[in-house]
Amino acid sequence: MSGFADLVKQAKPALAGEGFDTAGTQGCDWEWRFKPLTDDAGDAIDLSTGITATAVVAASPGATPLVTLTFTGSADGTFTLSADDTATSNLVTGTGRVNLCWSLAVSDSASGKDVQFWLASNSTFVLEVN
Repeated sequence: MSGFADLVKQAKPALAGEGFDTAGTQGCDWEWRFKPLTDDAGDAIDLSTGITATAVVAASPGATPLVTLTFTGSADGTFTLSADDTATSNLVTGTGRVNLCWSLAVSDSASGKDVQFWLASNSTFVLEVN
């Protein structure tokens, strides 16, 4: 896997060490598209071959996930995280905004390396509940 090990060096403690905040609406489709990741030489990192990822939204860090997102990586270094409306319905009760957290960890089977993209402890996920 060309360049994946370069991500490991950058991820101390995570690629987005300051956290990564976002929002979603309960009962709707969710999709986030991310710009290409490149290695130290500027080449795209293939995120489609031998890559597994765990992306979850939870009430708090370490809590049982409310929803697990689908990771779709591409050879050009881009990736998406998504969930369909059936997976995002009935996550919480009530109305308004609920502050949750989310995280993303990615593993490369070829190198055996893991990279934390962002941590749940400092990444807010605002859930809009109708």
